[in-house]
Amino acid sequence: MENLEALKKALDDLRVRKNDLLRRVTVAEDQQLMRLEEVQRWISLVEEVETETYELMLRNSREINRLCLCGCCSKL
Repeated sequence: MENLEALKKALDDLRVRKNDLLRRVTVAEDQQLMRLEEVQRWISLVEEVETETYELMLRNSREINRLCLCGCCSKL
């Protein structure tokens, strides 16, 4: 469970950085500046990591529920 909590915290930290960057990009684009490909690539990679992490956490939750329903669950 410690690893899962660390993963959640790391994902939240990454999400905050992405949102801060998106705000800065929006301001720059409002000033007619163009988004760098490197910036777009980083945002896309972060979104992929977010999706994969959410899917992993969902599978983890389902597996815990499945084990608990089978009586294999200890105090988690």
